[in-house]
Amino acid sequence: EPEVAKVLDVVATNPYHGTQDHMDGASQSLAGDYFRSLKRQNYLVTETNAQAIGWDSAGQYPPYDGQLRLDVYTDLSSGANMVEYWHWHSIHAGQETYWKGVLSHDLEANRAYAEVSRTAHELQKIGPQFVNMKIHNDVAILYSPDSNNGLSFMPYTHDAAGGYNASVQQLHGALYKANVGADFVFPSTTDFSQYKLLIVPSLYVADDALLKRISDYIHDGGHVLMTFKSGFTNENSAVRWEKAPGPLREARRVLFRSIPCGRG
Repeated sequence: EPEVAKVLDVVATNPYHGTQDHMDGASQSLAGDYFRSLKRQNYLVTETNAQAIGWDSAGQYPPYDGQLRLDVYTDLSSGANMVEYWHWHSIHAGQETYWKGVLSHDLEANRAYAEVSRTAHELQKIGPQFVNMKIHNDVAILYSPDSNNGLSFMPYTHDAAGGYNASVQQLHGALYKANVGADFVFPSTTDFSQYKLLIVPSLYVADDALLKRISDYIHDGGHVLMTFKSGFTNENSAVRWEKAPGPLREARRVLFRSIPCGRG
């Protein structure tokens, strides 16, 4: 995705989310932070929940009153310049017959329409203040597509709910619950110095240059929280010859020298 974003003028995403008691804002925030970070600019939400989602009528959970409005402002708070729904009205045949739109199959106004209309009228007044709103965070999460692929090929867990992306979600979720904003950075990011803390989930696949940039960041006073499986392989997913975590051992020595020792 970071490579795809290079050829895009504007990044767009479709953050569907839990509703009723399963809506907590965390999944929308994760998506927003990630897609905002791809080009360091605001993004578009081109699809999101309206009345209900699902390819059949067996598991429909229409949002509680107020959740459609809350969803819009949650996306705007992450840097969305637009929020639109899939779709305007519920379609009458096909796979997504019960992927409900703002209007139901009768095409008449309903409580979802009323809430969307209320929110739209609010944004007519205050929307210009949100467009291109800039977000400045002191924390970044390093997302590595190669590490995700490498650990999918050589997993450290057979739990379907585990793996690289689950770790990213867990770390971002901890920040979200602590009300700490975060950006995402990528292996191609050349400078981490604008951040006070760099979180590095399982950087399994990385070239020496990236590991050196992390070491230099620490040497220059930056703080890193790094999880297991980092520094294991090079950019070709081949295990390094030197003792783990490879070039990051220099960063470890810097860290140890910076920790004061004392008795008692």
